[in-house]
Amino acid sequence: MSKEDKAWTRLQLIEWTADFLRQKGIEGARLDAEVLLANVLGTTRLDLYVHYDEPVGSEALTRYREAVSRRAKREPLKYILGYTEFLSFRLVVDRRVLIPRPETELLAERAIALLRRELPPGRKTVVDVGTGSGCLAVAIAKDLPDVLVHATDTSADALEVARTNAHELGVQDQVLFHQGPFLEPVAELVGQVHLVVSNPPYVSEVEAQTPEPELGHEPLQAVVAGPTGLEVIAPLVAAAPELLTDGGVLLLEIGAGQAAELRQLIGANPDYESHAFHRDYADIERIVEARRASRSSGGRGASSAPADGHQST
Repeated sequence: MSKEDKAWTRLQLIEWTADFLRQKGIEGARLDAEVLLANVLGTTRLDLYVHYDEPVGSEALTRYREAVSRRAKREPLKYILGYTEFLSFRLVVDRRVLIPRPETELLAERAIALLRRELPPGRKTVVDVGTGSGCLAVAIAKDLPDVLVHATDTSADALEVARTNAHELGVQDQVLFHQGPFLEPVAELVGQVHLVVSNPPYVSEVEAQTPEPELGHEPLQAVVAGPTGLEVIAPLVAAAPELLTDGGVLLLEIGAGQAAELRQLIGANPDYESHAFHRDYADIERIVEARRASRSSGGRGASSAPADGHQST
């Protein structure tokens, strides 16, 4: 894109930018070109083509160049836009937080289903560990007005983004934010939590050595767990039963290939009475669900729950 004072039309900009981004190895280059231009102009992709021959003003052209330059350096599109879509609403995201993936939408949907249909009726308490953008906490609170969510994160920057999202979506009175590791900030909630939910870091250090280009722009601490990838998940599995009510549930997003180790880990823990795994869109066991045993029974070894069309055991 030349910096000369040329009267670029919308269509010319889209075509030039799409070709430029393709040369940078970006898949969906034309879509990115359209989305970025629509965002700069404050319009829709459809409107870009309805008025395809309309010239783009110099101020908008400058902002578009800056956005395209960032994308060419493989900065994620969502960071450039400043938002992402999650379920049915829009979330603020930037480089302080991980961009929620479709798999995490499945996690949110399963959490909401549990709270709505499978856990006892009445006001419920949820803990969202490593809340990041607040996507899980906000989704649960927005869908279930009678639920109180405690959201924890070690990052003050991430909590600032999460608070913004809670406020923007009108659930700030339902979500309480706490800074600190794992479940430590809510340790006083012994036996009071109906659901502990988390999309924790689960990438191993070896996997992180060859990240996707876009992943290098996201906060490392939200992605990489440690040498094995289970350094956050394993402590959560061990600590969650103390906070959970009898019959309460631990719900975690996990990495590909981690299900076998978690079957053993949960199965060896007498505080869980059952567990199941839910598969993602790629048929990978992506969500583990473990139910707390009754304290009066003294705890039982975890058994596999019967599978449905989207589960495996």
